[in-house]
Amino acid sequence: MSYILKTEKLSKSFGKTEILHDIDIAIKYGEVYGLIGQNGAGKTTLLRLVSGLMKPSKGSVIFQTAKPFIGYMPQSCRFDDTATAASTIRFFAAMRKSNIKDSIRLGEKLELDMGKKVKHLSPGQQKKLQMIIAMAGEPDLYILDEPTAGLDPNATFEMKNIISTDKAPAAIGPYSQAVEVNGLVFTSGVVPIDPATGELVTGPAEVQAERAFKSLKALLEAAGSSTANVIKTTVFISDMNDFGKINEVYAKYFEEPYPARSCVEVARLPKDVAIEIEAVATK
Repeated sequence: MSYILKTEKLSKSFGKTEILHDIDIAIKYGEVYGLIGQNGAGKTTLLRLVSGLMKPSKGSVIFQTAKPFIGYMPQSCRFDDTATAASTIRFFAAMRKSNIKDSIRLGEKLELDMGKKVKHLSPGQQKKLQMIIAMAGEPDLYILDEPTAGLDPNATFEMKNIISTDKAPAAIGPYSQAVEVNGLVFTSGVVPIDPATGELVTGPAEVQAERAFKSLKALLEAAGSSTANVIKTTVFISDMNDFGKINEVYAKYFEEPYPARSCVEVARLPKDVAIEIEAVATK
């Protein structure tokens, strides 16, 4: 996979204090990366170097082609306090030559108080405003510094991503195939239905299990995750006597270190199948 940018021996010092030393990273198209570290470790400095807002002391930031359109969201940002949230969004969207209506709709979806002046917005509302502006114009690369800091749990949940794929059974009720929130993927229960035909796969429990696990794997991959990133599974089976056969199939899809697991025998499953499985995974 080609990279959108990479760094070579990137270093930054302030006076005699070296904050970053010989950082080599490669950011690939379509992937999500997270920086973890203690306060003062240099995370924000690295993001500012990569975004071009700060010059390195040594090393370089290399773009594969022309410099990409970057949507940068800093930890904090000052806006015109006398302007409304809506007028601020319109101003920055126009600067980026992006679709103003799309940015306004995103603000409404996030329940941003569009008519309120920026100085009267809560810290969480101001964080939403920053995120909307960073996303304006569909950037090639998003750089978000502490994007959910200051948001209440409900506002954080509003930033969920609905996962949908034709390689797993379609939702047949008021639910989603999977939901991503804060870097975690939560799947709905997957039953042995062939997604290509919509037909139920019948037969021995191990045959049904193979179909269900194959669909689960495809669903996780559609979310940008994989079975290797699963941290918890819940397996529902209609007959505990099938546990051994189902477990053999399970072992084909998960490797050490294995995720946590619960296995529950139930009286009946949807469409009278032998197995249903759900999972929680990291990105």
